[in-house]
Amino acid sequence: MVSSCAGCNRMKPWASAFMGMGAGLIYLGLSRFMVRIKVDDPLDAFAVHAGGGLWGLLSACIIAHDGIIYAIYDAIGNKHGSLSCRRAFAQLVWQIICAVAIIIWSLLWMLPVLLFLKKIGKLRVAAEVEINGLDIHKHGEAAYPSNAYGHGWDGYKHKNIESTRHTQCHWKFSALDECKSIY
Repeated sequence: MVSSCAGCNRMKPWASAFMGMGAGLIYLGLSRFMVRIKVDDPLDAFAVHAGGGLWGLLSACIIAHDGIIYAIYDAIGNKHGSLSCRRAFAQLVWQIICAVAIIIWSLLWMLPVLLFLKKIGKLRVAAEVEINGLDIHKHGEAAYPSNAYGHGWDGYKHKNIESTRHTQCHWKFSALDECKSIY
């Protein structure tokens, strides 16, 4: 979705599908790269937005209507192809300039903020807190308790409840419906 926003008003369905497949491959590559260089990005926000966004920005002028693909097709058919090729490639140059401007703008505004947070010690948590999990540190309990895996909420003990709740019926609508009566 991030990649298709750049040219959504000028693309045919096949072009949107192509753009989405390309963005998916770029996402996978960037996500693995971020893990390899040990950058903590649990939501893969960089891989989704930077990878998909830049791919969408650059590929929109290639596969969108009046883009490079259509211009080359027109040039082969001699339908004023040289003019449309020049326009399409000029659009690609402008898209690259815009991508560089977006990267520079983002760095100029975020780098001082991140450096300041690092200097005052608020950019990262302590190593032991990161290893144990922020959910335990901030909330006092695990986000995904091991006794809830595969069994829904049966037998789950909340810290405010003395006894566990066991249902006698065989019909389960959802774990949320069961928990509403507890809380």
